[in-house]
Amino acid sequence: MNKAQEAFSRRLKEKCRELTPAQRRVADYLLEHLEEVAYTSAAQLGRQAGVSESSVLRLLSRLGYDGFATFQKSVQKNLTTPITLERFNRSASGAGAEGPAWEKSFTLDMDNLHAALAQVTPADFERAAGYLAAARQVYVIGLRSSYAAAYFLAFTLNAVRGNARCLTPGVGDLAEGLRAIGPEDVVLGIAFPRYTRDTVRVLEFARTRGARVIALTDGVSSPLAPLADVVFFLPNASLHPIGSAVPALALGNALAGAVALAQKKEVMATLSAAEEAFDQLETFIH
Repeated sequence: MNKAQEAFSRRLKEKCRELTPAQRRVADYLLEHLEEVAYTSAAQLGRQAGVSESSVLRLLSRLGYDGFATFQKSVQKNLTTPITLERFNRSASGAGAEGPAWEKSFTLDMDNLHAALAQVTPADFERAAGYLAAARQVYVIGLRSSYAAAYFLAFTLNAVRGNARCLTPGVGDLAEGLRAIGPEDVVLGIAFPRYTRDTVRVLEFARTRGARVIALTDGVSSPLAPLADVVFFLPNASLHPIGSAVPALALGNALAGAVALAQKKEVMATLSAAEEAFDQLETFIH
């Protein structure tokens, strides 16, 4: 993430809960095409984003900019890479190049990971890892295409801390699973379009109980974004209709790793207890 994107993303996350659905759509467009802002007008930007010029200006005002010119100067000042080079890098790393499907898919996921790495700020990551490390109980929810990443994160956190569970509607009752949730707990939700109703409801319920909320999703227009104390925007482009789970898996893996490193004594105790149970139950073939 260049300095312009980082500064704009920071303002978006601070004001996320105050934005209307239309403003979130504009914000997502701006975040994705921010380098073009330096060389266009508010009217042109509105047409490209599919909204009116006034919608663009209202969003910028909500984010604390005096006007489009102020916003444009801020972007121009913080751009660290010339726009032509940005565009060349995008096109050169695209998945449209000749080659077998496996190569194109690997290339897309590598691009996804590079983009995800650019979107994650150290402050957001440290805050999320801190919440997870300090939590009494961690609840993870991700349904349909997001279930794999949710299950892996819950499994890994539970292995190192012993206090995480993956919420699975249809297998367990959500209300029963969340009845004890409170301010000492954390809910981590994962969802990409199309967003599942149960995931949103769980995050909404967690907020009413005072729990910390972490979200892994695709952008400001996601219904998860305004519900989260920390939100990570992750790309999930893929060759098939279902988005790639790789970026969410990678970020979940990094968060679990950070928790393990921060609480080595607790992790060692948890792993030792688990090993005793494995031996007694002969869980593995030696």
